Amino acid sequence: MTSVGHNFLKLSYLDDGDYECGLRAEARMGDFAGVGEAWFGIAQVLSFLTALAVLSEKLEGAPELVGGFWSTSTPSVIQQINLGIRCYPISKTGAIGVHINLALDPYTGRRDEEVPRVCFELRTVPGLIDRFLLEARTMVNCKAGFATLEGDVV
Repeated sequence: MTSVGHNFLKLSYLDDGDYECGLRAEARMGDFAGVGEAWFGIAQVLSFLTALAVLSEKLEGAPELVGGFWSTSTPSVIQQINLGIRCYPISKTGAIGVHINLALDPYTGRRDEEVPRVCFELRTVPGLIDRFLLEARTMVNCKAGFATLEGDVV
């Protein structure tokens, strides 16, 4: 795990040279930490960032970015979330919750119960979201680098 601060979400870009991007997430909240990665369409990531900017500015909406393994029988149903980020307002004073759901890639043939997972809420504020958005847009546009969202004691 990268040492950024005590509570954080760090996204790193994984380029496949096409219209998709992989995101690797590292997150920590107190003593809980985990990693996960998933592939997304670039447009999907940019749409998430746009919705996150609206949340930061107006405290409205609940942007979500979820990736992992989708059901083969029902393509709209996700079976295994490897990287999930859901953001939402906590209070009218500016607190924003970022629910993080991470799992290690289960390609190793593990049973579902063996897959390491971590799930928690990172609390942050609009100023820290705005800094993350600058880094994240640069990361996606350059197809390289990382973006870090720091937690805040709210």
